[in-house]
Amino acid sequence: MKASDMNKRAIPEVLVHSSSAEGLPVVTGCPFPAESVPDGPFAAALTTPTGVKMPAQCAPLGSATPAGLRWVELSFLATAAGRAGVRRTVPGRQPPAIARESADRVTLDNGVVSAVLSKRRSDVPLAIALRRHDRLRPLGALVPEWSSARDRVWSEISSAARTVRILRNGPLRAQVEVAGQLAGPDRKPGLAYRLTVELWKGISGARVDWMLSHLTPDAKDFDVRRATLRGNWLVGARPVRHFVQCSHSALYVPRAVMNPAPVSLATDFTCGPVHVTDPAMLLDNELYAPYLSPPTVRTEEWLCLCGSEASVAATVVDMCATRPNRLESSGQRLDYHMIPSGHPTRWPQGRRKEQTLLLGFASGNAAVTPACRTAAVGAMRAVNATGRAQPASKTLRALQCMDLHVCLPRVTGRNIRLSALLAKFCDLDMPGDKWNLGDTPDAWYTRVYASTPNDFRRLPGAPRMAARFAATGHMALWPWAAGEFVEPVWTNNEYDIIHTLATEVMRTDKADVFTLLRWAVRHTVEVDFIAWCDDTVHHRATPFHSHRHNMKGAISSHFWTQGLLQYYALTGDRDALEVALALGNKIIEIDHSEARTWKFDREVGWGLLSLVCLVEAGFDRYRRECDALGNYLQDYDRAAFSGAVNLSAGRAGRSLERQMIDNGFGYASLVEAMDRWQKVTGRRDTAAWLRTLLLQLKDEMWNAIRDGEVPSLFSMTPQIMAIGYERTGDRDFLRAGMAPLDAFLSALEPNPAYTAFWGHVKPCAMGYRSLCRFLAHADRCGMLDRFEYPTLLAKRKPGR
Repeated sequence: MKASDMNKRAIPEVLVHSSSAEGLPVVTGCPFPAESVPDGPFAAALTTPTGVKMPAQCAPLGSATPAGLRWVELSFLATAAGRAGVRRTVPGRQPPAIARESADRVTLDNGVVSAVLSKRRSDVPLAIALRRHDRLRPLGALVPEWSSARDRVWSEISSAARTVRILRNGPLRAQVEVAGQLAGPDRKPGLAYRLTVELWKGISGARVDWMLSHLTPDAKDFDVRRATLRGNWLVGARPVRHFVQCSHSALYVPRAVMNPAPVSLATDFTCGPVHVTDPAMLLDNELYAPYLSPPTVRTEEWLCLCGSEASVAATVVDMCATRPNRLESSGQRLDYHMIPSGHPTRWPQGRRKEQTLLLGFASGNAAVTPACRTAAVGAMRAVNATGRAQPASKTLRALQCMDLHVCLPRVTGRNIRLSALLAKFCDLDMPGDKWNLGDTPDAWYTRVYASTPNDFRRLPGAPRMAARFAATGHMALWPWAAGEFVEPVWTNNEYDIIHTLATEVMRTDKADVFTLLRWAVRHTVEVDFIAWCDDTVHHRATPFHSHRHNMKGAISSHFWTQGLLQYYALTGDRDALEVALALGNKIIEIDHSEARTWKFDREVGWGLLSLVCLVEAGFDRYRRECDALGNYLQDYDRAAFSGAVNLSAGRAGRSLERQMIDNGFGYASLVEAMDRWQKVTGRRDTAAWLRTLLLQLKDEMWNAIRDGEVPSLFSMTPQIMAIGYERTGDRDFLRAGMAPLDAFLSALEPNPAYTAFWGHVKPCAMGYRSLCRFLAHADRCGMLDRFEYPTLLAKRKPGR
């Protein structure tokens, strides 16, 4: 259904999770009927049920979709939390935009803080000034650098290229990027840098996203011993460092520390929380009883440099989760170390890493006072705007957007057990470190890859172990040894956990898993995706599950765009869009240039799904390739197929349709891709073909159940059955799809290899894809009550 065909009086709504009386910066995406969205920036107003109005600055995200929708990024200062309707406002006299561009610089001025991003390579890339008594006074500058072996410093040189561009600009919010190349003393290029600076109207703080990228040709990796964003600040005389000791005295109560000497706050692998690197920095003279622990070194995740004229507070988003990190201050310096000294890393070609530095400022003759410190820290915390609001599921369902209308809704008092199961699939056990956050190792792959030639990778210092093999397959290591002595195999977003987490955020109207979603996206953007590679196969591609994330090939059946596009729509993250488009291009480049290379399998099905999602998002240039893939699958002679399909459970002598059920994990996405493509094209012949295929698959599903071969929940056959029900209205599809769910919830689940790995990307993504759509239809048909807790059913039916 087109958005224009729906009730035009319906007002898009967003849910605001956080607010403040002064106005808290918030950014979220929201869908609108395309005809109501202009091509350029425009203004809107959010109105709560109580009448609170919040002006919004709006920027379209991409083009109109085939469904007649257009996503819009809303930026506003939230003064009230809760549900708010969004209406476009009549253009009037607008306040001046925060950013303005001249020949040699871009200047942001929000009335309190000014940031200058210089185009001249001889200048510092970012200079900050603070308004005091109606005059801007220089406050400081940020300069990126890194060092390699023998303390060789790589910094920006005047001969290197530098670009400055405005990304967002309006009266409420401005975002500007400066990018350049860092080089060594011999002027050979090393890592490239990008600083994205964001200011909000009236907020005395700044968000700085700092990215380092290895985009240098003919350099396999760089030995990075330290990577630093140097902060030189003019805070006045007698600078001191302010932070909080979390546990002080026998009562372990928080305590403010003011230290004029150097202070360093770190997250590393010595302990969990942020801590001072030397206990003497605490200035703790308390006498502790012998039976008490010595004074703890734990601190809060921020450091404030205070002087007689100004204060600067700094923190790092995900400081502990992306360890190691360090905030360090001495004299008039407050630096951030993305790679601290003592934690060297080999930075592979094509890998990127972005960390977000939040800064807060305060000025005055007594900036060292507690009030000024509080103001600086408050402004620092305010400027992290993403994730504080989201489009309401009511709006997404009404516009049939992101498939929310066919996902199990969150309804108070209904389907508590199964909703908890969906939530469990979103509870991931991610490691907290620089390169692995956002992914999980896969125990199954780790064990079986160890018996594959050239794939056994022992951890440094691990003993050499005798290979052991199961009589019928791979089993090089005992399960307990897989994670102890062997470099783990990482999942690399297989089955698109990003899509799972984004759907759960939108389905529940809650941002409980938004942080996990952001981690998964950024990991795909920065680590799994190879932004530059001398090897053309890996160049701008995502290798499949592998050691160290990028030690395998890049094939189209492991490229996923659906979740990345959802995240872009929710947040406006341009890197997520860049990777999604690059993967679409790579699918065409790798193995979809000649039809003779195709087969009726997951290689074509998964590739088509990624391309269809791009077309659905409004990127029409992938439509021609979708046509070719869809026509190939539709014209394939399934009756003439013989032999075993090249997947885990292929069995010769069975029909292709039966083997599609046996190997549902490889074919569910093919069915989903054709379902989506038919909706985009509206072709009746494709609809008839798909209906015939689905009816055959339902029959084979029942045959598998009768044979005692109930497909695993992780085969994703319930998703196939859900699509069959949508296209036929035949409830027998739903009855067949119940068998994997029954098996999963019993003690006879046929695939315990997955159920043992709760919290891992692949099984969680497979389980969620399998159920979310299926459960919605089963619920509407009254088939889920038997899964509910008896106490809730009794409460719902008092007479029982």
